[in-house]
Amino acid sequence: MALVDSYQLFGPHLELAWIWGSLSTILLLASTYGIATRLYGPAVARAATLGLAVYPALALCGGLPASDLPFTAGLTALIGWVITHETKRWTSPLLLGPVIGLLAMVRTEGIAFMAVVLFVWSVARVDPRTLVRNCVLLACGVALPLSLWAARNQVLFGTFTPATNSGLNILIGNHAGATGGYAVPTNRA
Repeated sequence: MALVDSYQLFGPHLELAWIWGSLSTILLLASTYGIATRLYGPAVARAATLGLAVYPALALCGGLPASDLPFTAGLTALIGWVITHETKRWTSPLLLGPVIGLLAMVRTEGIAFMAVVLFVWSVARVDPRTLVRNCVLLACGVALPLSLWAARNQVLFGTFTPATNSGLNILIGNHAGATGGYAVPTNRA
C-alpha cells in the first residue's frame, strides 16, 4: 500500500521501491536490535543485528517493489512494541490497533497478529478487566484503518470491502501507460 501511495504522489519511479526498501531495512535492523537487547542483552543484540545486516536475502529484497520487506519490518517492530510496552495502560492497545490495521493492509496476514498480541497479554497476567478493555480497544483500533480503506473502495470501485490483494498486484496501474486495471501482457514482434 505504501509503495502504491508513493507512486500516486510522486509518479511511477522505481527508485521509490529502493527508498521504501531502505526505510524498511532500517526499521527491521532497529527492531531486531531492540528485541534482542530486551530478551538477551546488548552483546547478543549486536551479533543478531550484524548477522541480519549482512544477510544476502535482505540486501536483495531492498529494491523489490513487493510487500515482503515492509511487512516483515512492520511485524518485527510490532513484536518489539508488544514485548517492551506496559500492557496495563489503555494507550497501548489504542496505539497498537491502527498499526496492526495498516499492517493488515500491506499483507492480509497481518490481521493474525491480533492473536499474538492477545496471547502475549494473557501470558503477562493482565487482570481480566484490563484484558477485556485492551481487547476492545485493540479491535476498534484495527477496525479504524480497515473501515477507512473499505469506504475508499466504496467510493472508487463501488464495492464496500476492506480486503486488499495481499500485495499480489502492487505494480498494476503504477507504471507509465497504465490503465489502472489488470493488464494482459502482449507479445510484440
